Amino acid sequence: MIYKLAHGTSATHIVDWFNVATSTIRKYVDIVFDALCDQNKLFSNYISIPYGDLLKKVIDCFHDLIGLFNIYDSINDTHIPLPSLPNKRVTLVANDFFNRKKIHNIMMQAICDAKKRFWNVYVGQLSGVHDGGQFKMSSVYRQLKNREILQEPMVVVRRVRCRPW
Repeated sequence: MIYKLAHGTSATHIVDWFNVATSTIRKYVDIVFDALCDQNKLFSNYISIPYGDLLKKVIDCFHDLIGLFNIYDSINDTHIPLPSLPNKRVTLVANDFFNRKKIHNIMMQAICDAKKRFWNVYVGQLSGVHDGGQFKMSSVYRQLKNREILQEPMVVVRRVRCRPW
């Protein structure tokens, strides 16, 4: 199942390569997706916003790497190509998933630390959404805006107190 997720290949190809039934592939892909994506399962145990001593280590690592103070993450979006058009249960307008490069896809926003460890992943915006729009739809944006996360440590830069950035 990990092979299918990693390579994006169809269940039909995996049937031939690994000699398993298509229904088995679909069943276990669903189980793996559920374990990876459910906030109460693997996702929250391995992908989480750093805080306390861990956040301090992340900030120190970025400082050692790039020489800037109080940096806690690197964020980027990428387009994930869809092997086929979404069916009508997902959307009535397949062109919602059609980007400026004329490819059908969805967007993924990933946030990682200086050692390239993910601490937040957000997938699902339509491919026509700008990176800033993707960020504003994410839980991280809402948490930052509501001052629920990343309020400390404060540093003073030219006599101005600054939160992590």
